[in-house]
Amino acid sequence: MADEKWIHEQIKKINLSDEEKDKKHFIMSKCFVIFTGAKTKNGRTELLGKHVFITSSKTPWKDLMDEICKIYDFEKLETINLLSDAGSWIISGKSELKLYSQNNIVVNTCEFHVKQKINRMTTDKELRNLFVKAIYEEYDKKKFTSLADELIENKPNNRKEKLTEYKDYITKHWTSIINMKNCDIKSSMESHISHCVAEHFGSRPKGYSKDNIEYYLKLQEAKLNGINILDLYLKVSCNDNDFIYNEKEINFSLFDKSISYLPVRSSKNPTSILLHNIAYN
Repeated sequence: MADEKWIHEQIKKINLSDEEKDKKHFIMSKCFVIFTGAKTKNGRTELLGKHVFITSSKTPWKDLMDEICKIYDFEKLETINLLSDAGSWIISGKSELKLYSQNNIVVNTCEFHVKQKINRMTTDKELRNLFVKAIYEEYDKKKFTSLADELIENKPNNRKEKLTEYKDYITKHWTSIINMKNCDIKSSMESHISHCVAEHFGSRPKGYSKDNIEYYLKLQEAKLNGINILDLYLKVSCNDNDFIYNEKEINFSLFDKSISYLPVRSSKNPTSILLHNIAYN
């Protein structure tokens, strides 16, 4: 059994503050999936005009905009939907997307995370359905708040704080939750996080050098964007896009038949005779 003191030390390391994590070189990668539309065929939805951007930069939104403004014409865009789990770092980039006055940025909160909060609030299926109905069918914020307050009131003190946190998440992001309900395209952020990043970098415990992780992420990004990494490497390596195997002509004089540099011991052994003939004839 592991030493109890050692276990507590490991827990402390996991629960570091953001500032401490930065000092300890903990890196949080960010993944953006940008698309212009979607089509459904045989029950599967395909995103149109898709581009993936992955980075471990401390300025992810700035780096993203530097790239996608060269791919998409923001001057022609009127409505831009921002789909997310309402994470603060994602919402903070709302203003970055507005490059022109006609760009209308609509924030949409993923339905999965809302229902996750509801399921954590109670195991009562009937009450869960009332919560969902109040949000997604009746759009009644007061009714939801009243139901949540009644639930919290009847729970022990050690549960009240967490339940209040779940309730506040929904009430705080109420408008963006309704936006998601009325959006033509639903959020698939969880599957994208799993497919683009977690499956390759986080599904098993791994450690990466702070200096190298960005290279790994960019290779994954290139693959997801349909870029042939080998061709890209060769094009970048060769100035004229031609393959240069040797810059100087190789000297083959070593193999000149008139001169032999192969040391062959004189002997009547059949192997030695064969080697002598190869070297001198």
